[in-house]
Amino acid sequence: MLNTSLKRVITLTVVALIIFLSLFLIMNINNPIPEVHVDANEITFETPEELDAAADLFIIVSPSKKFMDHEHKVTSLMMVRFKTTIL
Repeated sequence: MLNTSLKRVITLTVVALIIFLSLFLIMNINNPIPEVHVDANEITFETPEELDAAADLFIIVSPSKKFMDHEHKVTSLMMVRFKTTIL
């Protein structure tokens, strides 16, 4: 059988692990999956060899939703001035 001090160490380790995992889940539960927005230009190549020579990285993606199912958002930069008074 295990001695008392080893049981305490195991118990404290398990409790600490449960607390750590619980805190990790609580902190990440409200964080949605981030969206990546990338501006891109279309470049065409005649052969795969030309594409291979011009590219540093190939990324193959597919959309998670159909185009018409997306919520379309228009974003713009707005300049706002604030008037402050120092007492």
